[in-house]
Amino acid sequence: MSEGEHLHEGYPQTLRLLDALLRRRIDQERPGYSPVEHGAVVDSDAMVDGPLSSTEVAVVYIARGCAIIERAGRAATSPRRRVAEVRQALA
Repeated sequence: MSEGEHLHEGYPQTLRLLDALLRRRIDQERPGYSPVEHGAVVDSDAMVDGPLSSTEVAVVYIARGCAIIERAGRAATSPRRRVAEVRQALA
């Protein structure tokens, strides 16, 4: 998930996770994340190197893992549950 990769509808968990993370930012700065008509263009390296807190950076790393799972065509129950737990903790 670097160099501005286009994540489309095939990455629903990843997109939900990143959207939930960035929607909560008070300053509305979204480094490395540009929503487009069908998903978002994501540069996770820019997100990690940007103004995110260490907790937010951890969510970006979790999103990278989620994208790998979704890219493989499998959304395993255990990782999906763990991502949901992190999202819930951020809510």
